[in-house]
Amino acid sequence: MRSLLLSITAICLLATIPVSNAGAEIIRSFDPSAGEFPEDVAPDRFGNLYVSITGDRGEIRRLDGQGGASPFFELDPAPLGSFGILGLTTDHYGHVYAAVASFDPATHGVWHIDSDGEGFRIPGSEEILMPNDLDFDRRGNLYATDTIMGAVWRIGPSRPNGRPVELWIHDPMLQASGALNPEVNLGANGIAIDDREVFVAVTEGASVVRIEIQPDGSAGAPEIFAQHPDLFAVDGLDIDHRGRLYGAIVGLRGEGLGRIMRIQPDAAPEPVLGPEDGLQFPTNLAFAKRAAGRQQIYVANWDVVAANLGVEPKPAVHTFHLGPPPESAE
Repeated sequence: MRSLLLSITAICLLATIPVSNAGAEIIRSFDPSAGEFPEDVAPDRFGNLYVSITGDRGEIRRLDGQGGASPFFELDPAPLGSFGILGLTTDHYGHVYAAVASFDPATHGVWHIDSDGEGFRIPGSEEILMPNDLDFDRRGNLYATDTIMGAVWRIGPSRPNGRPVELWIHDPMLQASGALNPEVNLGANGIAIDDREVFVAVTEGASVVRIEIQPDGSAGAPEIFAQHPDLFAVDGLDIDHRGRLYGAIVGLRGEGLGRIMRIQPDAAPEPVLGPEDGLQFPTNLAFAKRAAGRQQIYVANWDVVAANLGVEPKPAVHTFHLGPPPESAE
């Protein structure tokens, strides 16, 4: 974990940049002195928002629509000295799924957590070298990126004998280049699925790879969807209701502080949100699931490397409306 933080700091070093909170609504601030650094956000369709606290805390918090926060899930034993809980997603029933990169045989893998906070690790998911981000396809298959291997795993829907866990694709396009640190492989990271297309952020590749889901469920040939220097250190991905892809860039090369970018093929990524909106080192984003808030975006401002750059850490979860809010029905 320390090696990763030093690597990210190295690409972000610059003079301190003033940060404004203009345009940002902070749903919840966290205490950096207590090791509270939010890594991912996952809304459900009932108005709850789940936040993973990365590192030794091993916690997931639940935020309600009024900004209240409550403990939801905690790993036992705590994932000391590891990444801990990284990516989150929710299903149609409000269950939460968490990618746990603890490297502890007792907890490492992908977890299913009921709405009451009771969880279990999905058998077979402990084989994923570094589970990082999660998303569902329309058939109920859960996909997990493997950052160290440079791969995507697929976990099938529940069956009487469990859920099948299989390596879905392992390809050089998804692997790390060693550009950050040869000791820390930062390949496949964020994932977002739109109908039959899987998009995977490759952090060190400064790219997003597109993989088609074949009619039989297998992976098609991967192809570069977008590649640009400004996508270096790309982390989480999500897709808005118009099918547009967005990514969280932890730290923008040459500028240091991160951005939320709209990603499109054959063009430079378009900055959407950044320091002027209160963000410093965002790692993940998610669009609201409810129809009335489909233009509402949540962002996890991780901020764990801020102190190394002479910037005051302000870990928080922010929300923004991209464009005019949807018109209310008459």
